[in-house]
Amino acid sequence: DSNPSDIDFELGPVYETDVAPTGDGYVGVAEATAWLTVHVVSLAAWTAATEAQQEAALVEASDNIDSLPLKGCKYADDISQPRAFPRIPDRSGRTIGTDETNFQNETDYSEVPQEVKDACCLEALELLKQGATGGRTALREQGVKSYSIGGKLSETFVDASVPKLISRKARDKLRYWLAGMVEAV
Repeated sequence: DSNPSDIDFELGPVYETDVAPTGDGYVGVAEATAWLTVHVVSLAAWTAATEAQQEAALVEASDNIDSLPLKGCKYADDISQPRAFPRIPDRSGRTIGTDETNFQNETDYSEVPQEVKDACCLEALELLKQGATGGRTALREQGVKSYSIGGKLSETFVDASVPKLISRKARDKLRYWLAGMVEAV
């Protein structure tokens, strides 16, 4: 209509990038790109990937994180919180003072911790680096015990369970949350 003072309330949600978030990972593409740019030197695999491939890698990385044995329990019930984070850490091993009635006095556990978002970015980058072949992890999952390339390079795998995260840096970021890991005092 011709009256400029009228407000049209049928705009719907407005996104700064004009693209609605599509994935259900711990981190979106824009946030991951910003974090990786600051924290990682070699981004060739990330920048060569399409936005759809980056999003898929972030969702797969989130799935990999959720498949780990984690300490604590989900912040909300399974129905309203499909992902493993946010979560409440296991505090059974810690002494709680008599004046502490709410564990959240120390930390707000209602948000996904930054170390989980960082690990998601690192794992997604590693997934893109390995590409469709899957690298060493794929070979181990297929039962390969050793391989040789042109007689000059060979590798033999130790019989051990295949790690759930292919990025060692991502696993290091999550060490506080991993079940079976002990926090050094």
